[in-house]
Amino acid sequence: IDALLRVSAIEGERRRSAFREMDISEICGELFDFFEPLATAKGVELTLARGGAILRRGDPDLMREAIANLIDNAIKYGAVGETRGESGAKPEVEVTATEKGGVVEIAVTDRGPGIPAHRHCARFALLCPCPSRAASSSSVSQRRSPRCAN
Repeated sequence: IDALLRVSAIEGERRRSAFREMDISEICGELFDFFEPLATAKGVELTLARGGAILRRGDPDLMREAIANLIDNAIKYGAVGETRGESGAKPEVEVTATEKGGVVEIAVTDRGPGIPAHRHCARFALLCPCPSRAASSSSVSQRRSPRCAN
């Protein structure tokens, strides 16, 4: 809830004072160091792929929280049952931070089952223009989830 309130505050331009130059690649590296012991304890191989500095202006605490949530979820849920696969390989979670043509891409990848298609709108409610959210004035709610069928 705190993260959603901060996003709302940013959209309302009240929190822009927290914006400063941040290195997204460095944030990913810090989070990799933080989560590596948890991943190891759970038998998950955590890898990091990043290039040089990726500098952007933004709220580094909010960025850190968003990426940490993705990594934490991937370790907890994305690798569940993965070792039972045909390969018998160790479960993997990969964190990547890249910049191509001025566009930054942060990805946390695992081989877990993901969210079932019928639950995408429920899970990504803020990104889904479902009829129940049509009256919302938030710009976030107007963006369409690429997986939302509604």
